[in-house]
Amino acid sequence: MIIHPLQRTTPEAVGISSRAILAFVDEAEAALDELHSFMLLRHGKVAAEGWWKPYAPHLPHMLFSLSKSFTSTAIGLAVAEGRLSIDDPVLKFFPEEAPPSPSENLKAMRLRQLLSMSTGQGYGNLVIVENGPYRTYYAHLSEIPVRMGEHVSRGDVVGLSGNTGNSTGPHLHYEIRYEMKPLDPTGQTLR
Repeated sequence: MIIHPLQRTTPEAVGISSRAILAFVDEAEAALDELHSFMLLRHGKVAAEGWWKPYAPHLPHMLFSLSKSFTSTAIGLAVAEGRLSIDDPVLKFFPEEAPPSPSENLKAMRLRQLLSMSTGQGYGNLVIVENGPYRTYYAHLSEIPVRMGEHVSRGDVVGLSGNTGNSTGPHLHYEIRYEMKPLDPTGQTLR
């Protein structure tokens, strides 16, 4: 086997700001649970790379679900080109694959949920209330009396406690996320 090593260059030599790369890495470290490695190629040359311990360039690295990486990259490019939005309904793209009478959950499923693998299967019947950067999840519901896009206010009933999805008994799963990061709801106050 012949190995052709990748050429290295500086970010600025290929028109990329080193500060922008550092800002990206800092934001990725803050937003993600764990980073293994990062490599940025431009014009066929490596402009930046790094590994987080215990990972290193010479160590074999297990890679799972590579197809999701390619798919999410392709979706990102399509979004950047204005071809679609991650908030588009999935059925818009696959109407021929829909059952004759799609469920409300299937009709409500968005590309965003597929990309984040949060299509509600583990959560069972799920309501997500969006309020700016905040999202409140109500999961494992036995009934959902509200519909996608409906305006709700404090005190409105959005679901009834249940035992759907990956659940070991009837309960309400309540979760708050800020910019998609889970928060501890015990520290939140009502305003």
